[in-house]
Amino acid sequence: MTMLDDKCDVCGRPGAVGVASTVIPYSCAYCVPCLQRNAQPDLVFMVMYETIGIDFETANPAYLELVTYVDGDYIDYRTWAQKRHASEANDPIVPDVENNA
Repeated sequence: MTMLDDKCDVCGRPGAVGVASTVIPYSCAYCVPCLQRNAQPDLVFMVMYETIGIDFETANPAYLELVTYVDGDYIDYRTWAQKRHASEANDPIVPDVENNA
């Protein structure tokens, strides 16, 4: 948490007004704009991605409506997950064992 340095854990901007719980068992510092949007920190979307990935058809619709703050804009989970999935396809985390990469 960054409440001590007055920064929002969602967007990183100064002006945190308090700590609130997220949709997972995790509390973080929020600024007013992020709190009003119920924006989730990146950590929450990472946990959701490991759980539901890009399986949007079976995901709880409420999860798909959640937003986070990326590069100066609020984006929903579907957009975030699609970007994450595309970046993993271009830059896989798993090393190429056959080529000793």
